[in-house]
Amino acid sequence: MDKIKEKLKKLDNSFPLQQYNHDQLWNAIDNKINKRRKVRQFYLTYAAVAASLLILAIVLTKSMNTDMTYSQSEDMVFHSYEEAPEVEEAESEAIEFIKRSCVANLPVCKTPEFKELRKELDLLDKEINQLNEMINQYGEDELLIKSKIKIENHKSDVTRKLVQILIA
Repeated sequence: MDKIKEKLKKLDNSFPLQQYNHDQLWNAIDNKINKRRKVRQFYLTYAAVAASLLILAIVLTKSMNTDMTYSQSEDMVFHSYEEAPEVEEAESEAIEFIKRSCVANLPVCKTPEFKELRKELDLLDKEINQLNEMINQYGEDELLIKSKIKIENHKSDVTRKLVQILIA
């Protein structure tokens, strides 16, 4: 405390301590601190309310989108199985065309791109067979069916690319 008094004596006379009551000074400081606390509390309260409303809106939006996604995916699953015989027939014809073309030793069949697509097609066939076994073993699980549909769609894309390469 003595050091503080010494430092105060060294200060300029621009702030004479004798003119102010110490109680008034502390009350003024407390009032200023309390005002800042009230303002800070006001902003924090409204920020918390805004954040909770934002979280609620996100959760509600996600839950509504999730419901729509499931209903659309279920429709896709049923449509894909209804159309499956026609699609499988067209796809098997395309695969037979690819095999016949390669048996005829077309130069296109020896390109690296074509060979890579053929390997991918074989791999996709194996994956579909594995999924079919899993579906037979565990039943028609939605996740398994969705996976099978994605792989079948990819297989169709690869088959289409191969046929385009052969025709071009």
